Amino acid sequence: MTLEASNPRTQDADKKKDALAWQPRKDMHLINQWVPRLDGPAKVSGRATYTHDVRLPNMAYARVLRCPHPAAKVTLDLEPAKKIPGVLAVIALVDATKWLGQPVAAVAATTPEIAEDGIRAIVAKFEAQPFAVSPAQSLAENAPKVGSNGNVMRDEKRDTRAEGVENLAQAEELLKSCAATAGGKWSVPVQHHASLETHGVVVDYRGNEDATVYCSTQGTFTIPGDAAGELGLQAKQVTGIVDYMGGGFGSKFGLGLEGATACKLAKELKRPVHLMFTRSDELSESCLLFKRLPLLSRKKDTSQPVLNCVEAYRHK
Repeated sequence: MTLEASNPRTQDADKKKDALAWQPRKDMHLINQWVPRLDGPAKVSGRATYTHDVRLPNMAYARVLRCPHPAAKVTLDLEPAKKIPGVLAVIALVDATKWLGQPVAAVAATTPEIAEDGIRAIVAKFEAQPFAVSPAQSLAENAPKVGSNGNVMRDEKRDTRAEGVENLAQAEELLKSCAATAGGKWSVPVQHHASLETHGVVVDYRGNEDATVYCSTQGTFTIPGDAAGELGLQAKQVTGIVDYMGGGFGSKFGLGLEGATACKLAKELKRPVHLMFTRSDELSESCLLFKRLPLLSRKKDTSQPVLNCVEAYRHK
């Protein structure tokens, strides 16, 4: 008879494996079970109220005028828009733009259609300025400055990903120890989140010491503070409500430009303002993502490729 000695490590591993094994469905409570979505019935029945659906007494509807140039100096004549019956307020937003599609003026009116008429009535003159909308253009010699700190944004701490690497110099030293490196440039086309519900808010402010903001956003808890700053209130005086959101995918955080504009109009009118961007508005804003990932390495003591270090540059 032969006796085999048991290995304590093997026994421990078997116990852990059994403990982590997928249990029969009847023995599980949440995992591998049908869990009803609490908001499912309201959404599929059409009862869910999104920001776009909010309707309040005496509410005004707003639209924005966008710049057709990537960079321009702006001169506006708002008087023709103010003369249209039903137009309640017309405001200028900027006198110079920094990106294609940047809003330059906003109109609030009794109906969305009249607000659109008001936007078309504004006499806008755009003096186009030098611009850079691609990485190649922004990195060219004597390129127009895209941001206040120049056209190359670099954060040494965030450019390094290897554990224990704290700055770019350490990353360079790490690369010297790699058996092989590979480099290249990759770019992606313009991408848009295309949320089913566009960006927008309803700001219910009537000149009192409180306000309610209905917002299509993923950043619910930032709304009171952001809106309070625009309305001249304290954060505790503003209630932010996001009952349902028609998609965000990382594109909806905070009050946003649409929210700040609606707050300005509501503060002037002392009545609720409904401002939802149109799909055309959404698609007219420019964006570009570009990355350079030049450093792929292989360990010396194995045939399996291992990514030791990546140096990435993002231009926008």
